[in-house]
Amino acid sequence: MKNGFELNLNGRKISTSWLQKKHEKFEPGEFSEQEYRALMFCAKWLAGEQTFQVQTSGSTGAPKCLEITRSRMEASAAMTARALGLDSGDSALVCLNCKHIGGLMMLARGLYLGLRLFVVEPERNPIAALRDCCSGCIDLTAVVPLQLAAMLGAGQSEFDFLNNMKVILVGGAPVSRALQQKLQHLITPVFQTFGMTETVSHIALRRLNGQESSATYKALPGVNIALDNLGCLKINATVTDDAWLTTNDMVEMTAPGEFTWLGRFDNVINSGGVKVCAEEVERVIAAGIAEMGLSTPPCYFVTGIQDDKLGEKVIAVFEGEILTVEVEASLRSYLASKLIKYKLPKAYLSLPIFCRVGNGKIDKSATLEKMGI
Repeated sequence: MKNGFELNLNGRKISTSWLQKKHEKFEPGEFSEQEYRALMFCAKWLAGEQTFQVQTSGSTGAPKCLEITRSRMEASAAMTARALGLDSGDSALVCLNCKHIGGLMMLARGLYLGLRLFVVEPERNPIAALRDCCSGCIDLTAVVPLQLAAMLGAGQSEFDFLNNMKVILVGGAPVSRALQQKLQHLITPVFQTFGMTETVSHIALRRLNGQESSATYKALPGVNIALDNLGCLKINATVTDDAWLTTNDMVEMTAPGEFTWLGRFDNVINSGGVKVCAEEVERVIAAGIAEMGLSTPPCYFVTGIQDDKLGEKVIAVFEGEILTVEVEASLRSYLASKLIKYKLPKAYLSLPIFCRVGNGKIDKSATLEKMGI
């Protein structure tokens, strides 16, 4: 741990000596769940713990606990520091749930690199809580798209706060077309992350704003990537214990160490013998919604359900009341001009509120079950 490390929990400064002495004597209710998880992780790190239990988000399967070594966390933190130019003494806002790898790796980066950490609750707009405990600028934060959209839409003060950062990381869910357009007004570099619990957070980044924005992810220094025979990404790096890890992510290799994400292999829909990538259809829907100029772009997802004739048929499911007759007709017309007929949604459905997992991602299975599908 470098000397620059500092910990601030919702405005309460925590010394490393206090943490090492008192963490086993916390009183019930003395701290929130977010604060308790942050304190326990930092205390174990300071005590020299070599392995940590981390829970997966459950967005692509049942949640499970994985054991991750300290050395892999340190390797991940070092890769991120080199890629983003982080220095000891930089400040970081921790506003992701410390139950999952995104929040825990923000803590690990702070401990390993010597950052000043400001931990707040994982709320929709964390800047509001941060103002009570930090009067200066923040250099780094990691957020989910929902948080970033909320902060950008909260007003000029939030915009200015984001614009004074060194770098912003966004991950955990797809970034909508509408949000990416809003990001073009920010000077601060914003990077979408690619990674998972098994890779100890991100192993690749792509720039979302400015002249360097790109659809291509670039692997971090020290990360080797390749394709398996199904077109899925394979990763080999210190964060995978120098072993090849095969993902369910279908990608197109564009150059050595660079790739474009196509979608997840387990989201491929076999409709009439044609393989349809759900994410491809979702991206076309996003373009159609943008062209329609809806003031409040809806949340939605594309999936496949059983069909007697096609085997599986493509459907689109929308959240809220946005799917009017006029909107559906416009979308059908737009998609028909962009996709072959087997990729077109055969049904457009809606639900007032989607089911979500702990980190805010849509739980597609639970949502469909709620709809009786």
